[in-house]
Amino acid sequence: GRHHDQPRRLEDDYKVRMSHVLGVGVNGSVVSGWSRHTGAKVAVKFLDLASAWSAERKARLSELETFLSVDHPHIGRLVDVYETPSGLALVMEYLDGGELFDRLHSRGRFSEQDAARALRQVLLAVRHLHRRGIVHRDLKLENFLYDCGSGDLKLIDFGFARPWSGEEPMRGQCGTLCYMAPEVLDSEDGYDFKCDLWSAGVIAYALLAGELPFDGTSEKQVAKRIRSASYSLAGERWAGISQAGHDFVQSLLQLDAAARPSAADALRHPWLAGQ
Repeated sequence: GRHHDQPRRLEDDYKVRMSHVLGVGVNGSVVSGWSRHTGAKVAVKFLDLASAWSAERKARLSELETFLSVDHPHIGRLVDVYETPSGLALVMEYLDGGELFDRLHSRGRFSEQDAARALRQVLLAVRHLHRRGIVHRDLKLENFLYDCGSGDLKLIDFGFARPWSGEEPMRGQCGTLCYMAPEVLDSEDGYDFKCDLWSAGVIAYALLAGELPFDGTSEKQVAKRIRSASYSLAGERWAGISQAGHDFVQSLLQLDAAARPSAADALRHPWLAGQ
């Protein structure tokens, strides 16, 4: 009932402010709007599928049907989907508390307690998706927004997400380089849901250290460090972090994807319980 074909139009139910850009995601800008029926504020994203093959458009619609069914306190809700002549209009929950990235930038780094609270919410969202057979493939600080009302984090931007049955490995390099798992960088052999756990490890490192684990003067250099898992937990930034915090980050940033914990297992790590 929330996937609307023509002649039902977005404009029938929502007023959209095209000039008020909230952010830019993988597949386009996100603008603000509000419901004509309830007055509730929403975020609206337009996907241009004018040049897509019919099979690609059908596949995209099938994936969105899956995401419409996702309902979790730490995942931004997809409220409605409208088909347009040129593509799709996605109406999403309005989140006005700012990005996790901006919060980290303003604070420099998180305390262990605050980092653990954020990571718990990140992993609760990931666990829910994985249990429903969905892999996000673009977890990063910018894709978690705060809800002003609850103060909780919510995962957004499913531009690279896809349903995954577990029968065949996923292929195709996608996501954001600094957060990308090594097996996604070299995706010819395929990869599975554990790529999301690597990205969660990058987020954990960033919150505790105030910087990303894999950096460099070029994309080539960054990719080389990711492929060898070349990062450091030494120095002043890490001196005050507990051993449990070190262990948590290391458990996620393992080259061997099979050795990484699942989201459910990571949630049981002593560092999260201890904080």
